[in-house]
Amino acid sequence: MKSLTGSSVLLFIFLLFVIPSEARADTVVITGGSWTISGQGVAAYSYGLTGNGLAVSGSGSGGNVSAQICNPCHGGQQVSLSSFFGGTDIGSGSATINGTTYQNVFFGGAIRFVTASATLPSGNSDLVITTPFSLSDFSSGAATLVGYSDSARTNQLFTTNLDGQGIATFRLNFSGYDNNIPHYTFQSLSYQFTPVPEPMTLLLLATGLTGISAAVRRRRTSGAS
Repeated sequence: MKSLTGSSVLLFIFLLFVIPSEARADTVVITGGSWTISGQGVAAYSYGLTGNGLAVSGSGSGGNVSAQICNPCHGGQQVSLSSFFGGTDIGSGSATINGTTYQNVFFGGAIRFVTASATLPSGNSDLVITTPFSLSDFSSGAATLVGYSDSARTNQLFTTNLDGQGIATFRLNFSGYDNNIPHYTFQSLSYQFTPVPEPMTLLLLATGLTGISAAVRRRRTSGAS
């Protein structure tokens, strides 16, 4: 099978990231802010999210937070850091959409933070675990945020699809040993959004990788001769 040339690789990356996809035309990419879950029992959460033409902040309680299920957790245990917040009630707060600010907004939608599972180390101190995450929902692949002007969620102000990525930070408190196995209690789980690399940055990266690959081939060729 023929290998791709450097020009082909650059063209593929350019088409993938520069030409917009029709299905994602109305999707807002979240490039800043965070969503933080704290407390034990029923999860309490707060969030502040920013993207192109959008800024929302709010708080609420509930949701499906996998990391709270193992409370207390123990060393060597595998824990999922994924979470899901969905339905007609995912908190309330304020929103600015394309320059228009709404106060006392009641949020609904479907937001899922997807991460890999983490294996807890064994030790006698508090733990901080980080892993990348992406934003989606269970069906369409795009998270959805809906804003309403009333707590009954009958008068819709806006709806938008969301996308994004970042770093999840899981914090646990060491609570002691049980049968010589360290135990930990849930402290917080925070999803910190980071900007998505610009297409030009990706092209520059691909150019650098192509140059490295070419240099390696030249060394191998000269070495063989």
